[in-house]
Amino acid sequence: MRSFAEVPLNEEMAITEEDLAEDLEKVKEHLAVEIQEGLVEVDDDGERVITIRIRETGSFPSGSADMDRDFLPVINKIAVLVEDIGGHVVIAGHTDKLPIYNQRFHSNWELSAARAATVLERIVEVSGRSASYFRLAGHADTRPIDTNDTAEGRARNRRVEVILLRGSIDDAATGPAIRGREASVMD
Repeated sequence: MRSFAEVPLNEEMAITEEDLAEDLEKVKEHLAVEIQEGLVEVDDDGERVITIRIRETGSFPSGSADMDRDFLPVINKIAVLVEDIGGHVVIAGHTDKLPIYNQRFHSNWELSAARAATVLERIVEVSGRSASYFRLAGHADTRPIDTNDTAEGRARNRRVEVILLRGSIDDAATGPAIRGREASVMD
């Protein structure tokens, strides 16, 4: 099975649903330990998008965009997957709704964008992929995946997502769908 990075543009139509399922399985196998430990979650929307959700626990200290050094091996593994699977990537930071104001960050917008930038910089460094394949978004508390009324819900909302948009953004057949998915995670 070839990854998207190895498939010439004129052959992209040959990618089957089976190939896409294999990519998802590859991500889950590669991150099995991290999934089991609750450090990351992996989702697939069934439309050429795999989301690797990095939980705040273990990755960033509260109110900080400085990644815990013990978490670097996890990001390194994600970087290998990013290189192997190919396609465009959106790194999106999210926070809970509790306001932040400290010496470094004056809002959740700043914190979410800074965390996404930290992850992005590490993935680009380790994977060696051109930064032109990446987009960065800071969503603050605008896209919760759980309630903000409980400590557990707020913890789930504090995350960085590595969103793998599989396929070529420039291909006539897959480009519009990929650009549409990219826009949906960027707006």
